[in-house]
Amino acid sequence: MIVDIYYMQQTYDYSVFLLPSYAGAAGNLALAMIASADEDLTLRTFLYVLLFQVYADQNDWEAGLKVLDEAVQVLPRSKQRLPIFKHMLLVKARLGRNYIMEIQKFKDESEDCLSYMWHRLALVSSDLAGQLSCYQNAIEVLQKKEFELKKVDNLLEFAEWLYCKQFPLSEVIKHVDWAIDILLHLKPVTKNFDDEDTSNEITVGDLRNIKQLEALIRAHTLMAVISGHGSPSHEQHCLMAYAFVIRIWQVILSSAGSVLKASAKASPPQAATPKKQGKKDTKRSSSTSPPRKDKLSKDAKQVQSLMKEKPKRKGPIEALPASVEEWASYDCPDEIRDAFKQDSSSFALSSRNILAPVVLHLAEVIAHDVIESKSVSDLYHLRFVSIALESL
Repeated sequence: MIVDIYYMQQTYDYSVFLLPSYAGAAGNLALAMIASADEDLTLRTFLYVLLFQVYADQNDWEAGLKVLDEAVQVLPRSKQRLPIFKHMLLVKARLGRNYIMEIQKFKDESEDCLSYMWHRLALVSSDLAGQLSCYQNAIEVLQKKEFELKKVDNLLEFAEWLYCKQFPLSEVIKHVDWAIDILLHLKPVTKNFDDEDTSNEITVGDLRNIKQLEALIRAHTLMAVISGHGSPSHEQHCLMAYAFVIRIWQVILSSAGSVLKASAKASPPQAATPKKQGKKDTKRSSSTSPPRKDKLSKDAKQVQSLMKEKPKRKGPIEALPASVEEWASYDCPDEIRDAFKQDSSSFALSSRNILAPVVLHLAEVIAHDVIESKSVSDLYHLRFVSIALESL
């Protein structure tokens, strides 16, 4: 019965045009049967996946693989079987077995899907050569312009893997340079090329895409780590990463300022009379209420005396601190924080644009190699691990 309905599903697109107008009821019945068959097949597939997950939780990969083999034999050929092949790929990679036949099932999928599968295989492969091959395939399969940022992520992760596995530094640097080159040629940039200006150099001020800037921070931080504290390029890469951090602040504050101005124009002006009345009422209530006795303790009074008012803001609300002293006392205004939540553009501070706390990486490098403080470096490591666990 399932096979017959499945055959109807495969021939539906053609046969539906042959249904005469007076057979509408029969056509609706056929559609209902097709939908029911599709739901049934999806349910059966994920029941097999659920059973496999039981064995996977116990690290019994051999038993889990038998479940997946049974699912491939029982379930009819369809797109619904792709989750089965995905898990089969990962299990065979864990067990060090050949998975060429299974990876062929994904040949018609999009580039990012294939890259994702190769990346997952690299993470679970049992041998070094398998991991190396999977990382390379995850990079090489991405050819379209729309996946360039994903390619950069894969390149940087691969470079970090090469460094940790003690491959030659020339190979590591080659892949980081490749990622930086892609990032600096991403479109659009804000540079206006004049007729007299024949140079194609792009400066930090030409970049406005937050994902692009965030990836450049990661790339230069990784280069600073790779080059080592004694290298002459170490300080240069730290300064470049710092420059991109400042550029992110400039872009997001400018974008937040635009959001605030737009919302101010859209919102109607509030009446001033109720506010004045409210102030009068509060004055009356405060005047009629009996004077409070001094109930604060001596320690509380001392704390209050030490608390100072926030320094008055100089310039517009989106202005960036201009000195180290201003940065030390800088507190991002609440209005700007609210604007961050409203802004969904590529110039905004959001989880869609910044996926990892990259500034912590830069701070750790500065603490370890510039300040040479192991305790501060360890603190940043702990903070990064804590944030990573919270995001899981």
